[in-house]
Amino acid sequence: MNALVTILLSLAIGPLLVYSKLEGEWKFCAELEDVTEEMLNNDSDESIKCFYLCYFEQTDVIKNGKIIQPDSSNKKRSHSVRKIAGSQRTRKCLDLKDDNECELAYKLFKCLKRNITDGQVENFLRNK
Repeated sequence: MNALVTILLSLAIGPLLVYSKLEGEWKFCAELEDVTEEMLNNDSDESIKCFYLCYFEQTDVIKNGKIIQPDSSNKKRSHSVRKIAGSQRTRKCLDLKDDNECELAYKLFKCLKRNITDGQVENFLRNK
């Protein structure tokens, strides 16, 4: 009986725990684009690509369909852009271009993921 209760509780609470791992901008954009954490593994879905656009817009990395370039004279640049530009491995990701905003954001995410040691883009951009 205890095993049955445990299984039922796991099935009921499990999805909530997985979704709660998304925080801040990730959570906002997931709700906006109707994306679950499981869906983030599906690279071909356009809503996933637009999720990344939302995230990079929220973190001031993409604006008006373009990746914001670092400007040393402007101290108000986003922490995320400074962080990307400050790493030799990720700096090249700022040069990406695409006419499709969602595709651009997706390419940026993939580039960062390939070039960040642990592949955790959200942690890399969040840590100051």
